[in-house]
Amino acid sequence: MGLTIHYELRLPGETTDATAVNHLQRLHDYAATLGNKHMCPVFLFNGAQLSLPDEEWQGGTVAWLLHVCTDVIRTFRDGVVNSIDDIDDKYLLAAAGFVVYPGEGSESVTLGLVRPLLTEPPENLESDRDTDDWKHWYWSGFCKTQYASRVSEEHFLFCHRMVIRLLDEAKRIGFDVTVHDEGQYWETRDAELLLSEVRRSNVIIAHLAGALHDAIAPEHSVEAEIFSHPEFEHLEMEPIEHRTGDNSSDV
Repeated sequence: MGLTIHYELRLPGETTDATAVNHLQRLHDYAATLGNKHMCPVFLFNGAQLSLPDEEWQGGTVAWLLHVCTDVIRTFRDGVVNSIDDIDDKYLLAAAGFVVYPGEGSESVTLGLVRPLLTEPPENLESDRDTDDWKHWYWSGFCKTQYASRVSEEHFLFCHRMVIRLLDEAKRIGFDVTVHDEGQYWETRDAELLLSEVRRSNVIIAHLAGALHDAIAPEHSVEAEIFSHPEFEHLEMEPIEHRTGDNSSDV
């Protein structure tokens, strides 16, 4: 839970491996100019590598993280993850990606592509998803930026805007980009609105975390990032502001 940017990247299914990697490398090179805290090179995975069992991946590494993301994306897009045997050459590029860490308190951003692996629509795709993403090079991910506000609101704006700038650049390079920004900055580019949204989110989560802590302590403990916010006690006591048209009751 927390203010998050959700995003999807697509390229046409007929895009060549070289072009797909070139697009990602250009996005990676742009990311290197934004003053992020850390980032890694573009990782390339062929079908044989992605088919390795989970126990053969070293947990906690960037390669492992991208492997996990790829499994989740294939499940979401194709409805199933199994051995990649629908590529004629198992050593063809199957996925590529890299990771950017905007700064303290923010989650990392994974950006990449998984090639179209099916030749027919998936049979077990969720019935409420009318999509042809299985035909495309595709990636989906999210980045929770809310807790960058523990450092300062200026730092939060820096981290959140960095993610948006990356997605802007992806669109400029030629990716089809879909974004849902819970801070509404993608649509409005309104910094004051974004700050009001993160303040509201901090208050809501402080109320929830505080109430849960009071309900189960001292037998159990609650771990939540909001507790480390320097103004947690103030946030917990602050009333929750309703958005226009929001009829929900205060927590």
